Amino acid sequence: MKKKQKLDSTDLVEEIVHKEHNISKSWKYFFKELICANKGTAFRSSLLIVVLSLLMIIKAKVIEKIIDTTSLFQWEDMIKQLMILIVIVVVTIVLNYWKIKLTIYFGASSSNYMKNNICYRILHSRYEDIRLESSGDVIKTINNDVEIVSNFLSNDMTNLLSQFVLFLFILCYLFIKKPMIGLVTFSYAPIGMYITYQINKRMGAYYPKIAQAEGYSTGALEQILSQIAVVKTFNISQRRLSKVKEQFENVRDYGFAISKYDSMIQTACSMVNAVPRIVFYIFTGSLVFQKQLILGVMVSIDQLLTYVLGPMVFFPFIVDGLNRTKASIARIQDFNERLALEEVSPMVPMVDSKASIELNKVSFSFGDKMIFRNFNLLVNKSGITIVSGRSGKGKTTLFDLISGIYQPNKGEIHVKGKVFYMTQDTYIFSGSIIDNVRIVKSDASDEDVLVALEKACANDFCKCLSEGYNTRIGDGNGELSGGQKQRIGLARAFLSDAQILVLDEPTSSLDGKTENTIIHQLNQMSKYKIILMSTHRHSLVQLADRRVEL
Repeated sequence: MKKKQKLDSTDLVEEIVHKEHNISKSWKYFFKELICANKGTAFRSSLLIVVLSLLMIIKAKVIEKIIDTTSLFQWEDMIKQLMILIVIVVVTIVLNYWKIKLTIYFGASSSNYMKNNICYRILHSRYEDIRLESSGDVIKTINNDVEIVSNFLSNDMTNLLSQFVLFLFILCYLFIKKPMIGLVTFSYAPIGMYITYQINKRMGAYYPKIAQAEGYSTGALEQILSQIAVVKTFNISQRRLSKVKEQFENVRDYGFAISKYDSMIQTACSMVNAVPRIVFYIFTGSLVFQKQLILGVMVSIDQLLTYVLGPMVFFPFIVDGLNRTKASIARIQDFNERLALEEVSPMVPMVDSKASIELNKVSFSFGDKMIFRNFNLLVNKSGITIVSGRSGKGKTTLFDLISGIYQPNKGEIHVKGKVFYMTQDTYIFSGSIIDNVRIVKSDASDEDVLVALEKACANDFCKCLSEGYNTRIGDGNGELSGGQKQRIGLARAFLSDAQILVLDEPTSSLDGKTENTIIHQLNQMSKYKIILMSTHRHSLVQLADRRVEL
């Protein structure tokens, strides 16, 4: 049995220190991309926090006067102060409402911004980079990491800012009004805060690890779900289960380490709250007893003490949330850095001129494996061009280059005209059959779609479905056979107004009778369109106006 790697917080801290540069980039992303993008809302929230902090001090002062006037039986002054207190409470409630509303809006808009940014990067990044990403890990980033950052912006960041401002205001007020009381009361606070900081520092080192482990475990589980048929067919359920179990055990172990430090923080925070209060009551009580301090001042300071000790108690938990957020921001930033946006493609679509395809000294490789070296191709006339060659010689890769999915390492690709690319495995989106065909031409009428389906010999199986052409089929390919999917793909090709059709093994899953009908349709289209096909079927090879051997 494989020996488990022991969790060592010291090693983890050192690793986090080594990643300091990346973390600073993450915080730059955090402040620049999120806060600056919503600077109006952030400014209004900050202003409300300052006003609310001042109101807390005024409120404590009014309570002091209410107690003093009541003890001196000055009822008229007491009623005036009571009315002022009511106004302060009402204003505080209204301002708190707007503060919460603004921060929730800020968090929601930031979440929307981050998710849109991730989706934009996925859609505009190089295909060879995207295909290396685990879909489970990406979904975890969007659904989990983004929400952690959003929740921090909506809750913890506002609490951190408001409690910090309130802490400073009240602490200054206490030390100005009664400096000795402040010094005695908070003599233990620096010690308690230092202890909680050290615990938090050690616990924070685990958050990047647990975030990464959760991403790996989600990715491993997603692989099983997406390839469940393969897993069952090859009887490898136990091996895949062991891999998922290993990933979840990593999450559990890091979670145990975090919970250990979390319990230590809670104990330390209880001490930060209890010790100053005990010292305060003993010290101020003796001053009141000696008539060196009036009761109203003691009560008002006691009110303010709650606002000072509150941030000191909850600050470690806010920092804990900050550590979680830093780990999530780092993951989002790493994701953005891994997916570099595509540079301007050398492919130049020119719809208004005669369609043509030209590859000039194109080189392309997957890692160390060279697929094409100084490859040339020119197709500038309508007709059918068959691309043939043994498996692995690069037929699909050539089509990926022509359609713009891949960019060449060297050389130029010039495409004049709109391209439609039918891959070997036609993907079926969630929606009706008509909607699935119409994705290639959004303004096509139902009649146009039905004509395309008829040309692709898809009528028979569509009519047998529960709601015919309007039958909703699921996201993916599970509800249709390979031949049915391929016919929907061909229907898309027949509906498309592209001048260039790139078809990768378009009839591989069709029977002979259906293939003959498709051949007739392709022959008709080849009179006014450029059609590139890869195929191993002799019936399609005979159609070729020219052949390209790889």
